[in-house]
Amino acid sequence: MVNYLPKYREAVRHSLVRLSVLKEPAEDDVHGWSRKAESVEVRFGSGTLNAVDAVLDSLAKTEPWHVVEITDTGWTMSHPIVERLTGELLDCAAGGHVGSHETPPLPPGRYRMMETENAWEFFPLED
Repeated sequence: MVNYLPKYREAVRHSLVRLSVLKEPAEDDVHGWSRKAESVEVRFGSGTLNAVDAVLDSLAKTEPWHVVEITDTGWTMSHPIVERLTGELLDCAAGGHVGSHETPPLPPGRYRMMETENAWEFFPLED
């Protein structure tokens, strides 16, 4: 299982309660509603996950790649949401790869950037 940051797990729990997918426990429940949220299972693919992990896994899979925009004067990058959810954003190797070139590695444009076994590959995106 992916180790999502606690702040995102907590935010998803709150959202599921607000949407009435999960119910808050009675006042005397010493364990709190987060235990209840963890116990709700959702069918996900061929197995089941608790509700919080199902939501986070769904978000993480929506955009599993980096998008880099190269211009004549520099570049910018959009990171996949999974890097934010797991806390890996600041350790991302993709930005280091693009930034390590003295000149842009490709002509100006927008590219989907994916790491393969031994290299980074760039795929042009339509505007």
